[in-house]
Amino acid sequence: MQEYVINSHIYLQANKEYWGTKPQIENLQFKVMDEPAQIVNAIQAGTIDVATVLSSDIDFVKTLPEYSVKLLSSGSTDAVWFNTTTTSIFNNRDARKAVCHAVNRESVVTLAYFGYATIPSWPLPMNYVDYDPKFSTLDDTYTVGYDVELAKQYADKGGLTGKDVRIATNGSSTSVTMAEVIQQNLRDIGVNATITNYDMATWFNITMDTSLYDLFIWSMYSPSFTAAQMYYGWFVYMPCFNQGTWDGIDRFGELANAVEFTFDETERAQQISELTEILERESIWYAIDEPQTAVVYNANLDGIAFMKGLSAYYGNWSWK
Repeated sequence: MQEYVINSHIYLQANKEYWGTKPQIENLQFKVMDEPAQIVNAIQAGTIDVATVLSSDIDFVKTLPEYSVKLLSSGSTDAVWFNTTTTSIFNNRDARKAVCHAVNRESVVTLAYFGYATIPSWPLPMNYVDYDPKFSTLDDTYTVGYDVELAKQYADKGGLTGKDVRIATNGSSTSVTMAEVIQQNLRDIGVNATITNYDMATWFNITMDTSLYDLFIWSMYSPSFTAAQMYYGWFVYMPCFNQGTWDGIDRFGELANAVEFTFDETERAQQISELTEILERESIWYAIDEPQTAVVYNANLDGIAFMKGLSAYYGNWSWK
C-alpha cells in the first residue's frame, strides 16, 4: 500500500517480490466517490477506468465509445416487508395477499430501475444456488402476480379496503420511487397509504420498531447466494417476521434455525422446500425485483471479470 486517505483513496502497487504469478497491472488506485454525478463526470473525463453506476446512468455510459458495460446480477431482491405483528393490519394474510397482487412490478422496474432489473418468480433472487423450478409454481402470489381485481377481493376479505397503511423507506431514490408506485397501486384497490422516508443512519433502528410502520421497502441479500442463509438471517433478526401472528410461524422458525446448520444436501433441500411453501403461502414478504449491477470499464482493459458480490481477481486484469 503506497497511500491511504480515509474516505478519499487507496493506492496499491504490485509486490515485486511476490512468489507467484506477477499481476500484469502494476498500480491499482481505488477512489471514493459518493455522488453518482461525480462518478459519471469522472468517466467522461477519463480519470477512472472501472466503476459501478446507477441504473439511470446506464443508457448514457453505453454511448461512450471508450468504455464497455457489464450487467451483473446484484444477488439481491427488493421486497415489501410486512409488519405481521398485532400492531398492524398486515397480521392478516388476506391483507398481505391484497398488496402482493396490487403491486405492479413491471412499473417498479421501469420507474425505479429504468428497465435494468428483472422480476423474480419466488421470494428470492432467481440465481440462488438452492432454487428449484417448483418454487415458482407453489402459490398464486407469484404465479399470478399483478391482478387488480384479485387484489380487491383479498382487500375486502382481509379488512383492508378503506383503511390507512403506513409505508416506510430508507430515503434512497429507488426505495422512494417504489413506495410511490405501491402507494398508487394501493389507491387503485381502495386503500390509502402514507409514506415516511427516513434517513439511512437511523434506518435499521426504524425497522426494529414495529410501531412505526405497516410495511417497508428494503432489499434482501445473502452473501452466500443461498436460500438457507436468507431464511435463517432475516427471520431470526427481524421482529416484523419473528414476532408475528401468522400461521406456520413456529414451524418456520424451527426450520429457519435448523437449515443454516444442516450439512446433508438432501435434508437441507427438503427444509428449504418446506420453508418456501410456508413463506409463499403466508407472504410475510413479497419480492418485487432483482436489480442489475452495471460495471463500466475502460474498453482497453482485458480480463475484466467479477465474482458474486463484485469481488474480482485483479491480478487477471491487463491492458490490451
